[in-house]
Amino acid sequence: MDTSPKIVASVVYGCCPTGEPTVPVHLPGRHGGPNRGELQTVNTYPAVPATAGFFTIPAHADYRASAATVAHTRSLSFLKPLMGGPCFDLEAIWDEHTRYEFADRSVEETMATMVDEPYVNHVPTLTGGIGRAKLTSFCRDHFIFSNPDDTALELVSRTVGIDRVVDWLYDHARQTK
Repeated sequence: MDTSPKIVASVVYGCCPTGEPTVPVHLPGRHGGPNRGELQTVNTYPAVPATAGFFTIPAHADYRASAATVAHTRSLSFLKPLMGGPCFDLEAIWDEHTRYEFADRSVEETMATMVDEPYVNHVPTLTGGIGRAKLTSFCRDHFIFSNPDDTALELVSRTVGIDRVVDWLYDHARQTK
């Protein structure tokens, strides 16, 4: 890493490097191991055995899906500030998205808030779609216009991470007099 000034950080999930790092390093901890210096960030993954070095690789015997997901989010949180982004206001994008879905009922505007190759999986009903065409059809034919006209969402709790927004919403009919 000393030979390339373009390297601004390192994320390691296999064998830990030796010596003092010259750039910030994100390392897997082993069940509560402390940070080992100013440039080292250590996170623990209790569900991962101490000998499991490749728990983020799906094809590897050491793979642990839940730990790999947390490691991905932690890696993004570690890298984005060091690399200068990209940074998005996910909360604002999500609020706009749900407004288009439930208040404005616009399939086109809802789809415009999504990535180029979106997917949605509504877990309780196993509905949704993969890809722009299928998801547009799902939103138009089975979701946006299937909600009652007086549907209202009330936010109960929100958790915002670097790569996700998790809402607990209460769906109820608007109270009109």
